[in-house]
Amino acid sequence: MDYSSVAKPSGTGPANDTSEPIRPAIADTASLTRAQLKAQARAPQHRVNRKALSHILQSLDIFVTVIVAATGAYAMSGGRVTEVAAGELLPVVAFAVLAPAFLMLSGVYRIEPREVGLYRVARAFIATGLAGTAITALALVTAPRATELVALFAMTGVGALTVLHIIYAVFIGHWARAGRLARNVVLVGATPNARKLIAANAGSGTVNVVGVFDDRKSRSPAALAGAPYLGSTDDLFSWPLLHEVDRIILTVSPKAEQRVQMLLAKLRALPHSVCLLLDLDSFDPAETSLDDIVGVQAARMNGVEERLGHLVLKRLTDLTFSLVMSVLALPVMALIALAVKLDSPGPVLFRQTREGFNGRPIEVLKFRTM
Repeated sequence: MDYSSVAKPSGTGPANDTSEPIRPAIADTASLTRAQLKAQARAPQHRVNRKALSHILQSLDIFVTVIVAATGAYAMSGGRVTEVAAGELLPVVAFAVLAPAFLMLSGVYRIEPREVGLYRVARAFIATGLAGTAITALALVTAPRATELVALFAMTGVGALTVLHIIYAVFIGHWARAGRLARNVVLVGATPNARKLIAANAGSGTVNVVGVFDDRKSRSPAALAGAPYLGSTDDLFSWPLLHEVDRIILTVSPKAEQRVQMLLAKLRALPHSVCLLLDLDSFDPAETSLDDIVGVQAARMNGVEERLGHLVLKRLTDLTFSLVMSVLALPVMALIALAVKLDSPGPVLFRQTREGFNGRPIEVLKFRTM
């Protein structure tokens, strides 16, 4: 998130100093500035999970490849697939296996918001082209008389998958520009390296630094390299946007062992992944982005890495359990609804906003008797 219009860091002085408009001499004005920046902090919502998107795209490719192979086998056999020699069908079956494998090896399923879409499409074209070339060469051995048909099928398959990846690239580019592929992070520690991280990440669209938390309020600026100071670590627990944060990064030097242990003891109560930035002394923002650090250079001190299979299984378990319990409770709920309706006029149910997981506001339906 770009807060540059609100605050501009100065080029000199301590790293957590800001320019005069951000750190006014009058304490009341400074407090007002902090409150305004805190109120303006936003964590982008409706984001696209990169890992889930990667698995979805891979599954689509496998599905389309199987459809193309089945269609090709039907066309090459004139509708009599069972009567065709196995050697003629082998190249078609090989394409259904090789194309997804080569696509995976080419790295097209790594969702990188900064990557130019043309490069992604080029890799997909090369990967599928290799698969097409391989099955054409295979046809020369297993079905010499059907080589031309296999070559035509290969070109059709390569074209279909390339067009599909052009569509992928368009969507990924649109979501990247909208910030929907960015991870939401907060930094704990208004340190020089925190400033370097934020400055290096500016405009990348890969990680959204929502703000900075630091217990040393007297040393914390109203904003750090444009990212607002949002309070102490105690304020982090009651922060209304916490449920939109993907990861918490400690930018405190690992050498400050007591301070790191104290912060970890506090943050361990949160369900988020908490990471400690390593090798601060040699960090070079020109060589490493904040997105790289979130994924590689930070040691995970708390929380677990998000696993798509685990999330899907948990969701299915939740839905199954809630459905079964709802059916079992249906007779009791029907009796309560009838009693409410007979007791007084008006709707049986009403909506109420409550706090869900990690403070996320949710709407629940309640009987009017409660």
